[in-house]
Amino acid sequence: MKRGQFLAETIRTDLCIIGGGPGGLAAAKEARARGAGVVLIEENALGGIALNWGSLAAHATAAAAKRAHQMRTARDLGIGAEEPRINFARLNAHINAVIAAAAPEASAEHLSADGIMVLHETGRFVDRRTLKAGETLVRARRFIIATGSRPFVPDIPGFDAVPFHTPETISDLTRRPGHLVVLGGGETGLALAQSYLRLGVPVTLIDNLDPLGDCDVELRSIVLRRLMAEGLDVMPNTGVVSVRGNEGDIALTVKTGAEERDIGGTHLLVATGRRPNIAALGLDKAGIRASAGQLALNAFGRTSNRRIFAIGAAAGDTYSVHAVRHRAHRTVSHALDGMFAARRKPAIPHVVYTDPEIAQVGLTEADARQRHKTRFTVTRFPFAAIDRARALGEIEGHVKLIVHEAGHILGAGIVGPQAGELITLFALAIARRLTPYDLQRLVIPHPALAEIVSALVETYAEIYPEPIWRRRMANLLGLVR
Repeated sequence: MKRGQFLAETIRTDLCIIGGGPGGLAAAKEARARGAGVVLIEENALGGIALNWGSLAAHATAAAAKRAHQMRTARDLGIGAEEPRINFARLNAHINAVIAAAAPEASAEHLSADGIMVLHETGRFVDRRTLKAGETLVRARRFIIATGSRPFVPDIPGFDAVPFHTPETISDLTRRPGHLVVLGGGETGLALAQSYLRLGVPVTLIDNLDPLGDCDVELRSIVLRRLMAEGLDVMPNTGVVSVRGNEGDIALTVKTGAEERDIGGTHLLVATGRRPNIAALGLDKAGIRASAGQLALNAFGRTSNRRIFAIGAAAGDTYSVHAVRHRAHRTVSHALDGMFAARRKPAIPHVVYTDPEIAQVGLTEADARQRHKTRFTVTRFPFAAIDRARALGEIEGHVKLIVHEAGHILGAGIVGPQAGELITLFALAIARRLTPYDLQRLVIPHPALAEIVSALVETYAEIYPEPIWRRRMANLLGLVR
């Protein structure tokens, strides 16, 4: 053995997880609950982007922004309105305090107390069943890749010389931007644009397609109309030709159709999507196939190496934290016990945290039309007809219910106050294959926003009365209202 060389320590375990974000942490805890030995490898802060720099910081920012908006619009409730004084340094301190309060649940000490071994190292496969973390070799029966993602920065002339922020760094600002330009009209870009607009910052949002293009067009149009009424400058179907300047003085040349023009701002936020963090894993050594930066996976998240699975953003999923945690639990079952759940997709809600919120679960109307042609119905009910919404002064939006002609619920969409909370009722209904008549039997407190569910299914039942045989069956089972 040459001087300075030494034998690397080898750890043998049931499951090795690469990545300590929400998915990796959920997978580690699920595996320990099953009695498996777990090694978790994370080179950066435990909790990942979501906890330390991403969604938690964005939600803290949005909460402050909503308070500011409520102060400006207080006259709608009979209170004298005033322009809030916003201190970005104190806002930054608030964001950091929220993150710090959540940190203990993702700490190495907390995980170690659960019997999870944590290695703060960079992990890289050296063969099909061994990973090297620092100077430690980990040989595991199964591996789960949960390395998350990184911001995608488009290849636009000038980007290499211009300072810009990403959704992970924008909350570091301690001084108010003079004019924020946001590239990307997805849910992250649009939610952050609204937050900074409400914090007193002029905001221009540029999207090369239509903002919130993945959402039901009926729901997203209400949100976009609201944001433009608040003062957001939205430039849809617009590409960026070039960027130049310095922080405090940034210029972009943009193109809409055949027209080119220059726009300016003081700060630039790039929210144009994300890419999986898989390039440094040594995939070739592990026999893992990938194409165009995406892992090749089967329906259960297994790679071309039968020992290795992937979850979350590393697997190409763009879902939120709750969806990643759910996938983590399922993947651990597959990896450790060979328990393959049904291929039918679970009813996982998708929420866009603008104000008003958008929430969807199951099929959208467009999905239902493609899959079921005309064999479904759509029923709507407005928040403006709900007592609680009127009392709160939040009457924008509605709920829509998509029901198969056989009676079971295919999907639901909500745009309005607390849509992300209300959508859970429909997620349960879809998961349990309930009908609108089953939801009629819910007793909901008054006044409550959730009364919109009762009003919606009552409307449905008036148009499509419950068949006699179903009511008799409900009577027999003791399910009468």
